Amino acid sequence: MEIIPHYIFKEFEENYLQEYVIHLSEDAEKITLLDYYEKLDDYYSGLVRVLGDLFNDQLIDIIKNNFHWEVFRGFVFVKFPDLFESQIDGTLEKATIRYSFEMNRLIENRLDIGVSLYMELNNILSFLTNKIIEAALNRPENNNDEKRKRVVLTNPKKLALLQAIGFFDLPTITELSEDDQNKIVALLLDADKKEFVYKNRLNLNSKNPNYQIDKYTAFQYVEEMEQLLNGMQ
Repeated sequence: MEIIPHYIFKEFEENYLQEYVIHLSEDAEKITLLDYYEKLDDYYSGLVRVLGDLFNDQLIDIIKNNFHWEVFRGFVFVKFPDLFESQIDGTLEKATIRYSFEMNRLIENRLDIGVSLYMELNNILSFLTNKIIEAALNRPENNNDEKRKRVVLTNPKKLALLQAIGFFDLPTITELSEDDQNKIVALLLDADKKEFVYKNRLNLNSKNPNYQIDKYTAFQYVEEMEQLLNGMQ
């Protein structure tokens, strides 16, 4: 993915979403907004690392070799509008002189330029950090509203639901032995066949299902599961 560089935070903020939309329309590699933010974060973090020591005498050369030079010049003209005010009027014949003049002015003011550039890049990175967190929290799997909509049942409730929907009265199930029925339910619920399924079913089918209800709890949820089914109709 080609990243369009911005070295001024305001320009970045005004353009980053539009550039993402353009990328989606033109690039075969479709990425999510979160992936886009992370790629931008990697890119601008790399620039900050390259910038390194702001007191380096070779700072302008480092920028020239690692940054987009024309975008950097645009940054300088915006942030330091008076830096080139005495520059010779541009003509092709004087291009070399003009370049030499610019480089000298950049080198003379390298610390101020470096500090300003560093601050702009860090503003971009801070902005991206917030966007990454926001996008990550808005992923479908992290959507609390969706979680609240999902009904999560414990195994006793699931067993009560099977009882309420008449699972054990299905012809295919009634043809099986009770032990095989319990095996199937144990597989469905990932539960112990004897300690959970057998004993809870024994209590469900007993003449006194309230017996040991504190230990075998499926019976107490049958009515609740019947109401759940009625609410789906």
